[in-house]
Amino acid sequence: MKLSSNIILIRNCGTPSVMLDEGIVALGLRSGSYFNFNRIGSEIWGMLDEPCEVGQLIDTLLQLHDVERDVLKQDVTAFLQELIENNLVLVIDLGKRA
Repeated sequence: MKLSSNIILIRNCGTPSVMLDEGIVALGLRSGSYFNFNRIGSEIWGMLDEPCEVGQLIDTLLQLHDVERDVLKQDVTAFLQELIENNLVLVIDLGKRA
């Protein structure tokens, strides 16, 4: 699935995670793998506690960090795609509005 800015994501509530000194560690139950998030990955994880549009997430990160939009969008999209593929994050809306 190609992530567009109007897709809404949320953290899979069945994903165990814990805050450590350096960031968050989450367990992918499907893959049996641990995911160690850096500071920005941990910020994204926190934002996904509530339903969040991909575009809003990127806009928020742009306000918090001095980075070019295209670079941020590419990195965040790849990170979100990995979270989706490992069932850590769920797509709750494909952007189809009535």
